[in-house]
Amino acid sequence: MAQAFKFRLETVRRLRRLELDLRRREVADTSREVLALQNCIDQLSDTARSNVGDLRESQSAATSLNVPQIRAHYVHQGYLARQTVDAELRLAEKQKALGARREALKQANARAKALEKLHERQKERFDQEQRRSDQKIEDEQAQRITLRRELKHSSVARAYRPDKQT
Repeated sequence: MAQAFKFRLETVRRLRRLELDLRRREVADTSREVLALQNCIDQLSDTARSNVGDLRESQSAATSLNVPQIRAHYVHQGYLARQTVDAELRLAEKQKALGARREALKQANARAKALEKLHERQKERFDQEQRRSDQKIEDEQAQRITLRRELKHSSVARAYRPDKQT
């Protein structure tokens, strides 16, 4: 009878897969955060550039300098610069965290692969042993059938021999 393959470390295998999925989600989440920070930095830079262009346009059209407007512009540019520096610091932290999470993902992937290979080898060994066992049973059945035929033919042949009549 064929038995079903049962991997004794199936629970550990499932846990390794769960850990791998968790690490993948962490890397994906951190990657999204890094991308969001990069977009924020780009947006702040674009805003700063457009503000400079707007100030130049307004000053070129005016006949006299508008000091309060220029002062407000520089204050706003300083605010944008601080926001950009803050976002760049957060970006550096997130990139460092992303590197660590990618390393954790590599390690989790290696552990999961090792267990998968062990599972495959044990399953292959089990299947091979199962085939050998099935072949042995089939060979024994074939031998019994052959033996029965031989016994049947030899007893029939003895019963019909003309020189031995009782």
